[in-house]
Amino acid sequence: MIAPHKDSGEQSPPDLFHQQVSQVDWFLIHLLRIFDLGRNIKIQDIDFSISQAKALSLFEDGSEFTMTELSNLLKVSLPTATEMVDRLVKAKLANRKRGKEDRRVVKVTLSPFGRRIKGEFLQHKRNIIEEVLVQLPGKEREELVQAMERTMEILDSITKKDQRGEIH
Repeated sequence: MIAPHKDSGEQSPPDLFHQQVSQVDWFLIHLLRIFDLGRNIKIQDIDFSISQAKALSLFEDGSEFTMTELSNLLKVSLPTATEMVDRLVKAKLANRKRGKEDRRVVKVTLSPFGRRIKGEFLQHKRNIIEEVLVQLPGKEREELVQAMERTMEILDSITKKDQRGEIH
């Protein structure tokens, strides 16, 4: 670790690093608030949680998932996934159907209404991102995208190490 310079008034690299950590932490919290994470999202008079929005965004055209698959993809318990799907079904955003080969298996699909709401949600999110990016000069936009891509690579690597128990 590099020691701070005594009379210079300049920040030492460790102090600068800790300040940057604080800034990124604040930025992420602020970003989550802007995208209404942790609060319900309202589109077409339908309130749904960010978890439900994440579930909606998993579905591609015609895709279907078992409850176990949804639970694993969303990284939630099976009872939590079941409650989430219950709310999606009640709001007519999703349908449940029994498996053809094994009637015990329940498959979840998006309803036509759910597909429309998913599209509106994704467009709403995209509009916010576009509003930000349009205010940045092209070079800054490119730097932002590159920094975010690199950050995702690092986070993916850290996640894999954590799953293998290499991070304590």
